[in-house]
Amino acid sequence: MKNNLAKILEIVWLIAGILAIGAGIHQTIKEGVEKSWLFFLISVISFAMYFFKRKMRKMLENK
Repeated sequence: MKNNLAKILEIVWLIAGILAIGAGIHQTIKEGVEKSWLFFLISVISFAMYFFKRKMRKMLENK
C-alpha cells in the first residue's frame, strides 16, 4: 500500500510539471516571459521532486 502511494505521488508531481509547462507556454505566448517565469520555475521544481521521489522509491524497493 505504501508503495502504491509513492507511485501516485510521483505521477502527481509529473502531471503538475507538465501542466505548469503548458501554462507557462500559454502565458508566454499571451503576455511574454516576464509574466510567465513563475510557471517555468514551478515546472522545474515539480520535475525535480518527481525524479527525487522516484529515486527514493527505487532505493527503498531494492532494500
